Amino acid sequence: LKALARDGRSKPSSAKSSVRDPSSGTDFFDDVFERGDSALADGMIEDVFRASLSGGCRAALTVLEQDAHLASLWGEGSLLKAERLVEVWASTIALTLLHEEPDIEAVLRRISGGFAIVVFGSDVDDAYQEIRAFQLHQQADDVIREQGGIPTYAYALLRLRCLRAMGRDIDFGDIPVPIPSITELMATKILEPEDHGSIEEALLFIPAHSIGVQVAKEAYDELRRHPN
Repeated sequence: LKALARDGRSKPSSAKSSVRDPSSGTDFFDDVFERGDSALADGMIEDVFRASLSGGCRAALTVLEQDAHLASLWGEGSLLKAERLVEVWASTIALTLLHEEPDIEAVLRRISGGFAIVVFGSDVDDAYQEIRAFQLHQQADDVIREQGGIPTYAYALLRLRCLRAMGRDIDFGDIPVPIPSITELMATKILEPEDHGSIEEALLFIPAHSIGVQVAKEAYDELRRHPN
């Protein structure tokens, strides 16, 4: 699973980048996965979380290669930054894997509690608020998709979640649902100007998410084929 987290089957466009160079702190993601793997018990839902950690590490590496602002905030990296970034991605991927469950509220609670309490020791209320906001923006995206538009709400929010993981001061209780246009969002002055981003930057998170989900599905299949 750790190999999947680092490599996966889908390679980034560049054969080698500063993010993947060991000197930039890529090994932090190995540490995050190993700690999370050890913290999780055995069981089907735990295997979903474990697989999501694998996919989350891969997605985090991918997006760091694609988003210049996020990469600048990452700098040389740290274990704390890696943990925060992987928590964002792992919870997002877990929601993707479990989105067809009938009680979505229970799913959100299990995801936020599982990662915040069991794996990362973070604030469970903050974790729930973030993943709930993401799910609401996914619903808004579904409406846009049905109307023939390009869904970007959830990915714009996902980018803000990643920026917050890197230390930016973003309060998701203040973010409108769904996120308005970039111009309207700038007018609210909720975010610092450098954090507003663009539709193009939000779209960069789509392939990272797809790669992370693919890796997580492969990891989950492997876990179920070879249970402990």
